[in-house]
Amino acid sequence: MNWEQATQVLTRNFHQNEIKQRKGRKNMIFDYVPADRVVLRLNELGINNWSFIIKNEKEIGNEVVVLGSLNIMGVVREAYGSALRDENKDVGSCLKSSAALSLVKAASMFNCPCIFHVKPQQEQPRQEEREPNPQLPLPAKHCCAECATELTDKIYNWSMKNLGAALCLRHQRNRGAI
Repeated sequence: MNWEQATQVLTRNFHQNEIKQRKGRKNMIFDYVPADRVVLRLNELGINNWSFIIKNEKEIGNEVVVLGSLNIMGVVREAYGSALRDENKDVGSCLKSSAALSLVKAASMFNCPCIFHVKPQQEQPRQEEREPNPQLPLPAKHCCAECATELTDKIYNWSMKNLGAALCLRHQRNRGAI
């Protein structure tokens, strides 16, 4: 499979019955594609053409946060996923939820249509009514885990070495690193 074929597979719209809804923070309603459906889509690329690893995990207050790294044919995207921990969820369940969210977010950085934001009282068309994705350019070799800004090799390498995450200069400043 070449990159153009992989891009066609990744950017293909999901079927309407694969899209779920949930209420999120700040009273937002999210249309989303569950992680198991994203994994099935990634498997269409061939199981040797992609990999996902958890690079870091930590508990911050009552939240479990992971940094995951999705590699598709040598192109890497990293994203954070998090889950709130309460008396009904143990750390393992929170790690699993955080990792799944990290995978889905990273896949969306490859233009996989798996995360949508819908505000309450605001009608937006369902995915099947949206315009199909145009032919998208090849993704950057490295991008910021927070905003998907393309990173130079020098910025990427410094950020990974010193912060443990691929971050653009703006997000490095936000963390007080520079």
